[in-house]
Amino acid sequence: MRRLLIVFFVLSLCSAAFAAHSVAPKKTQPGKSVGVITDLGDVFTLRKVGIMVFGNEEKEIRIDGWGINDLVVQQVGNALGKRFSIRRVAYPKGTFDALDHPKFPLLPMYDQNLKRIVRELASHQKADFYVVVRKASSQVVNTNQRVSGLGILERGGVILYALSEIRVYDGHTFAELKNGVASMGQSTFMETIMGAIPVHGPYRRVDRTWWPEPSQAAQSAKLRDATRELVQKSLAATLPGVLTLE
Repeated sequence: MRRLLIVFFVLSLCSAAFAAHSVAPKKTQPGKSVGVITDLGDVFTLRKVGIMVFGNEEKEIRIDGWGINDLVVQQVGNALGKRFSIRRVAYPKGTFDALDHPKFPLLPMYDQNLKRIVRELASHQKADFYVVVRKASSQVVNTNQRVSGLGILERGGVILYALSEIRVYDGHTFAELKNGVASMGQSTFMETIMGAIPVHGPYRRVDRTWWPEPSQAAQSAKLRDATRELVQKSLAATLPGVLTLE
């Protein structure tokens, strides 16, 4: 009887040890962190470019409720997959005003000022990498006028456009690792030479009924959904080639 009790006790200990071992959760190493900085979805521009300069009009509309910036973060996450921890980096209102309306619009100064902004934001929100998605610009073909970011343009016909650039920075050295301009492959060499494209970048031709009253533009579900679709498609096509992080 004593032997049976000893055997039963030993078997119970082994069973408990095996059970504890089998259910112990595996420790996983967290992926590197990526901070996403984007102001692409802050404003939507209504732009008319006439034959003469007095035919030019421009009005910026706030579109915070369209969720464009959240869509950008989602697209970055989709492109990087589960290997990275993605989070949006917050910034104070007006952070990018000097970049959007520079006194001296020179590319080297833009690059330096953007990197300075990334450094400042990173001092409060640490990450291994920073992905910046913001407004790109394009000449309106056959004019000396330019458009940038998100908007609707009347120049002969009417188009919606969604122009964005992507820059990737090392979160420790702040070296720029890679950059790119969002594209859906619409701008071919021959189209550019012949002036057949309205802008260089993602766009969609629409009819004149799309042109909104400025006071109603932010409430237009049609403009919101079509703009979100342009942003989604262009980033889905471009981000995988830019976000080659290790």
